[in-house]
Amino acid sequence: MSSKKDFDLSIELLEKFFSTPHVRKMLNHIYTIQKWRFEHWLQIELSLFFSKHKDNEIAEYYLEETFNTDKRKNKNSASARPDIIFRKKHTMKDLYIFWELKTAKRSSRCISGMLKDMIKIESIKNNVKSYWLVGIHVYEAPQKVKETIIQKSIDLNKQLRKSEIYSKLIKGTEHSLTVF
Repeated sequence: MSSKKDFDLSIELLEKFFSTPHVRKMLNHIYTIQKWRFEHWLQIELSLFFSKHKDNEIAEYYLEETFNTDKRKNKNSASARPDIIFRKKHTMKDLYIFWELKTAKRSSRCISGMLKDMIKIESIKNNVKSYWLVGIHVYEAPQKVKETIIQKSIDLNKQLRKSEIYSKLIKGTEHSLTVF
């Protein structure tokens, strides 16, 4: 489920978030201490970021809300808890943009985790306007990251729009932001 407008909005919000000096400083610290599982920190920081933008762009947001899943699509669980859901102002009140976050040192491991999360998000029955997988990993050339995403998605029989794959260095850090 995707929407070019939601993709563009997600990239815009993530670029704003990762342009803040505090976030860049923390990413550099994470790189220095070589700790790669920082998804919970990322959720908290994004929550603070969303709370600052709530009156301007974001109508509401939630962390790890529980949703029922379609057991035909996800036999392992009757529910799923996406990392972040949010709704832009002046949009339908029961449809949200879902973000599933993944962090890893290597881009290939991050992408594999993101694609695994795709299965979980695709099994949610209701309230999904669109979903985006957001990965943070040590920088790798964007073209190589995109090729890896495309190959791994083909291997899993998942279709992605090449125009909705984004990977870019987070300026002032050693990390990449990858979204699809």
